[in-house]
Amino acid sequence: MSEFEKYATDGAYHWVQADPSPGNTRYNAPLAARYQALVGALKAPRGLFLDVGCGDGYLIYALRQAGVGRVMGLDDNRLGVHLAAEQLRARYEAQNLVLRGSTYALPYANATFDGITLADVIEHLQDPAHAVMEMARVLKPGGVLALSTPNWHPQRPLSRFHVQEFKPQELRDLLAPHFARVDIWGCWHARWLAAWKAGGWQRQGINTLARYGWNPLGRVTARVTLQHEQLIVLAWR
Repeated sequence: MSEFEKYATDGAYHWVQADPSPGNTRYNAPLAARYQALVGALKAPRGLFLDVGCGDGYLIYALRQAGVGRVMGLDDNRLGVHLAAEQLRARYEAQNLVLRGSTYALPYANATFDGITLADVIEHLQDPAHAVMEMARVLKPGGVLALSTPNWHPQRPLSRFHVQEFKPQELRDLLAPHFARVDIWGCWHARWLAAWKAGGWQRQGINTLARYGWNPLGRVTARVTLQHEQLIVLAWR
């Protein structure tokens, strides 16, 4: 089963796993931390945003909750787009928020968006340079690209779902031709992630901390090391 076939078996699982309700046994503190770190890095985002590779649409919701007035989504997975539209229609009156389309040929005019998010997508792309060029094209001058991706580690095998996992400098080199400034942070410290993965009381304890507003996996630092399993990147046009 491919990673994205989960939609057929688990439905809009990002919404379930990011829900901190006490009775939710599927709550996933690392997943919630990724969204929190990505949205938090944007501080107080405003304007028109596009979530590329939006999947079932949870990040669109998180951005709206953070105060972004309008967020659109795009994904090439038909079921993901359907689930995103279904989840978002249940919460907002606006229609046509999510389109099916290619990351390599974004169906928008130049300089359309104030911000773009790309949550754990770039590692799946066969041609990330082409995708970055397209996202830069549809960003307004001064607009921001916010992305998350696993931090490459020499002792961790490449995920069978990933084409490439990036070192911080490789991301800088990829983004620099199109963006004036690139900032990179690390989160998901390996110690906390290993404890969560161990399950049992350790996972329960971390999930409880996260539910009550302190998610140790979401702590970010500009001093990125191999101990940080996830990268958070902001690139300004």
